[in-house]
Amino acid sequence: MRELDNSYPLEVITKLRGVTHGESLLFRIPHEHQSGLLYNNLAIACLDQSNIRRSYDYTRKMKKLSFPTAHHAYNRLIESHSSSCRNKSILIVLRQMQANGVCPHACIMFSWTSKSATITLNGYQQCSLI
Repeated sequence: MRELDNSYPLEVITKLRGVTHGESLLFRIPHEHQSGLLYNNLAIACLDQSNIRRSYDYTRKMKKLSFPTAHHAYNRLIESHSSSCRNKSILIVLRQMQANGVCPHACIMFSWTSKSATITLNGYQQCSLI
């Protein structure tokens, strides 16, 4: 079974019926077929509903299960924090990205620019930003 065979239905169900139904679908998928993509979809769906704490729970669970967190989830976290002017939270997310070895996407550079972000992003010079 391919990874996307479970990912597409999970993404559609979370968008149409909510994260709770997506969770129930995830728990019905056998453990050997669960992947980081499924957890990334749930984390992003939580952020779409402005449920930051629940998204953090999924990223912690992914780290515990040794699944990589995609830069899309981090981008959404930064977007949700930037709308509420929580610059310290953005720096924490950027440091988490660096600790997990996730290269920032170019939209991070454009969506949030300040001196503190430039200082933090200097460690990412070896990563391609596109």
